[in-house]
Amino acid sequence: SRRIGGKLAQRTLGRGAARWVPIVGAVGVGAYVYYDTAQVAATAMDLFEGVIEVEAEVVDDST
Repeated sequence: SRRIGGKLAQRTLGRGAARWVPIVGAVGVGAYVYYDTAQVAATAMDLFEGVIEVEAEVVDDST
């Protein structure tokens, strides 16, 4: 009976873990994407916060 109980418990735990692993993975990826997006936003804000000067070169197309 211990042997059967052990196998049953092992099977039940395996099924439970198989259900939770994708959920935990999705939450982890979501947290990473949130952090990464915040870093990109901070970099963009630093870039566009200052004055942007555009230098243009005049090209003579008459030749």
